[in-house]
Amino acid sequence: MKEFKYPLKYIASICSRSEPYGIFHIVPPTCWKPPCSLEKKNILEKSEFVAQIQRIDGHQVQHAQETMASAHGNTKTKRKRDVKVALDSQLGNRNTSIPNNQNVEKCDCKSEPGPKFSLKAFKKYDDIFKSQYFSYKDNKKIVGSNIKLAIRQLWEPSGENIEGEYGRIVQNPTEEIKVLCSNTLEAGVFSSGFPTVSDSVEAYTYPENLKSGWNLNNILSLSGSLLCFESSEASRNFPPNIHVRIRFSPLNRKVEEHHLYSLSYVHLGEPKVWYDIPGRFAANFETIWKKYLPDLHAGQPDMHDNMVMQLSCSILKAEGIPVYRCVQYLCEFVLVFPGAYHSGFDCGFNCSEAVSFAPLE
Repeated sequence: MKEFKYPLKYIASICSRSEPYGIFHIVPPTCWKPPCSLEKKNILEKSEFVAQIQRIDGHQVQHAQETMASAHGNTKTKRKRDVKVALDSQLGNRNTSIPNNQNVEKCDCKSEPGPKFSLKAFKKYDDIFKSQYFSYKDNKKIVGSNIKLAIRQLWEPSGENIEGEYGRIVQNPTEEIKVLCSNTLEAGVFSSGFPTVSDSVEAYTYPENLKSGWNLNNILSLSGSLLCFESSEASRNFPPNIHVRIRFSPLNRKVEEHHLYSLSYVHLGEPKVWYDIPGRFAANFETIWKKYLPDLHAGQPDMHDNMVMQLSCSILKAEGIPVYRCVQYLCEFVLVFPGAYHSGFDCGFNCSEAVSFAPLE
């Protein structure tokens, strides 16, 4: 707890050994347990957001011969599935190296607006998605004169199972997969997951959490934060944001703007899996991305934000680019360093909060 007390001081103390990886996983002391404002009934059931529908099948290029012609190809021959429909693929045998179906084309993975949800309804939606996707049917069995009909059974996937299936979907898809996630929700508008002064009951009940530097509403104003010298108007450009996601929701590869750090915290739900390319390899990565996806680069000259088509880890490894992996669980932080390209996905319904910030250096 003594180490953890001052966020910017702690981050400075671990920089030399963690910055080479581009990402750092921070597990708070067990005695640090802030309440989660998002669990309050009026927010859980009544605060709504518009979900984004995102196609994820085939948004990673796995082999050098995969060209942008396939990225923008005709998808009429592909079987279509969305998150409301149970997939009929054989999930009992999850092999992440399933060969690509000849009729499957790479997708144009732009998102589009979907329906409105409350947090509670979105959690229920993810439960339904899981029960449909990760289920199987027993074969008919004849015992004496009785016939046991096929019975739908729920199979509880592990994190490794989910990650393996996500890898299959984005690299070797056999059907069109759409998932949902929220757009970025400003915490000051939707609701922060940390205590705030606007809630007098929380402010009175949890004064230490209200004032804590790890409360992401406070980090911009901490002593040692460069942005604390900015005007209040300028600081409003860097508010904490809420992200609400479900199983397989992708985080498209991006780098933080203005060479800032990013700090993320999971308030509710299942783990997030991160993949990170350290900042010292950013220039090499950009060169390789242009090499494999030249046509896409021509249409997206600003590579730093929301790269929907991605290169697989196998290509990056073959080109000498390291990719580091991190799993962020409930009530844990992930720090992303300036210049690091990061991406990932979610293992189930979760709500996280993130903020960009700048220490003095």
